[in-house]
Amino acid sequence: MIKQDVQKCVDALQDFVDKEIGESVNLFSCKSRANNELLLNIDEKFQLKDKDELHQLGEQKIENQNKLQEIRNKVEYYEKLLMELEEAQKELEVRYKLVSKSK
Repeated sequence: MIKQDVQKCVDALQDFVDKEIGESVNLFSCKSRANNELLLNIDEKFQLKDKDELHQLGEQKIENQNKLQEIRNKVEYYEKLLMELEEAQKELEVRYKLVSKSK
């Protein structure tokens, strides 16, 4: 009697486990198909660049960064030059006023 009850419990547990495994496998399959479809859609929308084109873009980026740095250096140089010219202009204005007063 106890052996039969234990066997019924084992059978019920096995049925439950089999059912859960089946549902899990089904869910996994559905999600896998959905992910595969999503990847195919993404692949159609976004074409990847080949290695040569990526390399060329990388070189172009470096070249643009170098040009940008050159421009920044020139801007910095001209800003310093402007400050020096403004100082010189102020000095000339002071000298002009001194010369004008002394006349």
